Amino acid sequence: MIAVLAVVLALVLLIVGGLALFGALTSDAAPSSTPQATPATGKSDASARTKSASSPARSSIATQQSLVIKVTGAPTRVYVTVSGNTSQVLEDGVLNTGDIRQYDEAPLDVVVTDGSAVDVYIYGKRQAKSRPGKRGQWHVAKQ
Repeated sequence: MIAVLAVVLALVLLIVGGLALFGALTSDAAPSSTPQATPATGKSDASARTKSASSPARSSIATQQSLVIKVTGAPTRVYVTVSGNTSQVLEDGVLNTGDIRQYDEAPLDVVVTDGSAVDVYIYGKRQAKSRPGKRGQWHVAKQ
């Protein structure tokens, strides 16, 4: 009985450690020392998209960018590409609660694993959310 409990505990620790390692490797918490250009605009990552735990006034963020994504629910995978060109990936990863991404460019395609976990603003207009647990999908047209 004790041996089975030890094996179960070891498996739980292994899974938790693996999830923590995956989260650490896929998070944007540690900014790189040298900004890299995004394929779509040639701007640095810092100017092309912004991550912020505290958000400025909602209206000022949403109206300045073609696309703003803010995670308001559980962490969710977000995939943003330049429309019609899936080789120009601007975002592909899990964003945590409170993360914000802003984009100046258009046209863009956005896919979110849980569309109810994000607030999406396209040219300042808040988009409808998906049902909880359902994929969300949006298109940002060029103005």
